[in-house]
Amino acid sequence: MLSHTYRIPQANATAQLDGPAIALAQERARAERHVIECILADPPKMLAIADGESLTQWDFGQPDHRILFLAARLAADCGRGAVLRLARAGLMAFKLWDGGRPRGSRAMMHSDATLSELATAEPANRAICRFAVRRLRRIVARQRRARRLLIEARRLMEGRDAV
Repeated sequence: MLSHTYRIPQANATAQLDGPAIALAQERARAERHVIECILADPPKMLAIADGESLTQWDFGQPDHRILFLAARLAADCGRGAVLRLARAGLMAFKLWDGGRPRGSRAMMHSDATLSELATAEPANRAICRFAVRRLRRIVARQRRARRLLIEARRLMEGRDAV
């Protein structure tokens, strides 16, 4: 007789990771939005902080946030109005524009109202921007590490050596 019992693994062990993965994705979306709000408050000054923290377009997982970041990057020296016009054009080109979207909308679709809201949500504060950028970078690092660990776990379970 066996002195202990064996647990049979669940059929879908990755289902246990769904909740934390969704929570981390939501946390990243909020952090991305906060960084965009900070940058749009004063693009030249806040981009200097983002550059100092090595923030790139690839740190933004949501396409609308990446477009907004790139618009700020390209037009920062021309002022916030130029950044918002370029952002509008980019969002339209990528079918992320819905002119009727009200303020307060949290979807990836944007309008003049949502762009205005993003641009005025945060004061141009260097400390807040630095905090927001560092927080986003930490979240991105956590997601990338989790992805690498999942790939390694899959290789181990399939009998292949982990790389």
